[in-house]
Amino acid sequence: MKYLLVLSILLLITCLGKGQSNTTPITKTVIEGYFDDERIDTVKLTFYEQRLGNTSAGSQTQICITEKGHFLFTLPMNGNISYVTIGSIKRPSLMLHDYLIKNGDSNFIQINTSANKGEKNYTNGLVFSGKNCGSFRARYDTDSAYIEAVKRVPHTSISLDSLHDNIRALWYQFFSSLDQSLIYLCTELKKFENETDKDIYEILNVDYRYNIEFAKLVQFRYYWGNTYRHPDSLARRRIMID
Repeated sequence: MKYLLVLSILLLITCLGKGQSNTTPITKTVIEGYFDDERIDTVKLTFYEQRLGNTSAGSQTQICITEKGHFLFTLPMNGNISYVTIGSIKRPSLMLHDYLIKNGDSNFIQINTSANKGEKNYTNGLVFSGKNCGSFRARYDTDSAYIEAVKRVPHTSISLDSLHDNIRALWYQFFSSLDQSLIYLCTELKKFENETDKDIYEILNVDYRYNIEFAKLVQFRYYWGNTYRHPDSLARRRIMID
């Protein structure tokens, strides 16, 4: 009798457990897309929770061969928010870097292949729809506006020989332009604040700030390394001091 009582209790616990598991909602995180030229292409998606440092350590990659221009990815996300990078092979190619997606989102990308004839990558002609697609639209439209603004700015280069005469002016000009770029990016991103989840919007702001500071560091390292190639040791020392 004692053993029957224990068995009954165990069966009751098992049944309750099954009942609870059946009522637990299963959420899918989906990224889907369609090339309107119905191309056969290879689309690669990589997603990762951490963007800074070595992202490849925790990244996962999926590859999809399009069927009549259609591709579909289902992401087995462990965390609430992840980054995704999507790229295709055939040109003009779809190329989205470090886009943010939340667990349970469903993003659809409509790709107008006629919008970028002659271009290497799609910089326009993308339409986003689906659950919480605002994060994709915010990143895409902000980046596109910034790219177009940069194209209108004349660029000048300074030779290594003339660096010692211009280094202070160069750094002031370069840092000021990057700081202005950050203001521009944050202003453009502000337009999408109401259609973007608060946590994703905050991360996007931080990412843009990181991009600007990283650009400063990369440029500094470039000129610092090039000073060692200067034939005049005294001039090289002046440049490094500046």
